[in-house]
Amino acid sequence: MRTKDFTRLVAGVTLSLVAVNLVGVGPAVALATRSSTARFVSPTALGRHPSVRAAVSFDPALVPLGARVEVVEALNKWGGMSVTLRTWGLKGATHYDAQVHVGRCSADPASSGARYENVPVKVGYQNDEVWLNFTTSRAGTGAVTTVEYWGVGANQHAASIALQAPGSTRNIGCVGFAFARLGEW
Repeated sequence: MRTKDFTRLVAGVTLSLVAVNLVGVGPAVALATRSSTARFVSPTALGRHPSVRAAVSFDPALVPLGARVEVVEALNKWGGMSVTLRTWGLKGATHYDAQVHVGRCSADPASSGARYENVPVKVGYQNDEVWLNFTTSRAGTGAVTTVEYWGVGANQHAASIALQAPGSTRNIGCVGFAFARLGEW
């Protein structure tokens, strides 16, 4: 087996392509990943320094300013997407609901818009959305990965991950991440 790893830093987003060729098995299979890291800032600070990769806290008690977040999106072997969310410095031993949304993060908690839906319907459905619910350790670290057999369609947009208060739809944080459309891999 031969493996080549190409990594390029493009506008703060790491793009990695890993090509694997099994001798005598056929053509290489290419898997791609994209990742971004950010620190949570206040809505006021975000207003002064807008960024597609922003992470904004609307509730510093649950999402402390300076806490870190990483989002990793990967093209999986089924042709869909896998999304990993990792956090450091959030409130310890706390459950967070998180979903991919269509809008960008801003100083307004509602700016993330509606949840991304693979097949747009009137009522949200877990199997049609990207849910990244997790519980932090006592130290405030958390991680979750979801694997979908589908990805963002050519005429669709997914631009952020909204964190919500436990058992609520109130946005307490927003993480900017421009998800790739399937044709862009």
